[in-house]
Amino acid sequence: MDCGRLGLELRCDNKNTTTIVISDIEYRVLAIHRDRHILRIAREDLIKYDGLCSPQIIPTRNSVLNSELFSPGLGYANVTLFYDCQSSISSRSTLGFFPCENAGSTYSNVSVATRNNIRPKRCSANVTVPILRSSLEGSLNSLLGLKEALKRGVEVQWYWKDSEACGKCNDSGGACGFFGPAENQTVFCHCPFMFDNSHDDRQCIRIVSSPSPTTAR
Repeated sequence: MDCGRLGLELRCDNKNTTTIVISDIEYRVLAIHRDRHILRIAREDLIKYDGLCSPQIIPTRNSVLNSELFSPGLGYANVTLFYDCQSSISSRSTLGFFPCENAGSTYSNVSVATRNNIRPKRCSANVTVPILRSSLEGSLNSLLGLKEALKRGVEVQWYWKDSEACGKCNDSGGACGFFGPAENQTVFCHCPFMFDNSHDDRQCIRIVSSPSPTTAR
């Protein structure tokens, strides 16, 4: 039996970095708003040092924020990064063309496009990633601006069919747990000492102890 919902696991390292995996892609967790069930995340392989020019996109790993557990928040837009293209991208459809100057970079250059129907020919790779829509307003006119836009991240909201039941368990003093296969997990409420489970195993109820018998004098 697991203590947490599969797919919502947070991982922490010795550098105080917290990450989460969504649809097989690792994201850095920048903020958590538990009251609103919101995470602010940024794609880990693109925001680490020189990650923009050495992304993990073989095979192509587009960011997919719509899933069973997550839905994208407001105020984001998708951009597509094209690497080492042999044909140019129209200036009306691209936000910039930047060389990758570090010796260890996987690719030589990257172009940033905002339209989904843009498909330049003979590119080595491409990947679609969400950024804040406000970042499209002129801050992507340099490689540094693009990196900063990616580091700001975007918000996603987590929700699943038993999230309300899990909240009731926590409110009753228990710890929400799950069992069963990943595609059909069932909630179980782990209750502390002096508490017992309700009839449906989803809430904790305080055990009322019997009064001690009065000693006759």
